[in-house]
Amino acid sequence: MEEILASIRRIIADDQAAKPAEIAPVPEPEPDDVLDLAEVAEPVIRPRAVAPPE
Repeated sequence: MEEILASIRRIIADDQAAKPAEIAPVPEPEPDDVLDLAEVAEPVIRPRAVAPPE
């Protein structure tokens, strides 16, 4: 029984030693969509209300 536990401990230790510590990737800043649209899009021209004829 002790041999089995020792074997399991060795396997676990080997697995932990084999995996290098992963470094989390640096998150890239999200583009500011509002500013991108303001620089690219044409201005919206809304129709004006027509005054009723008198």
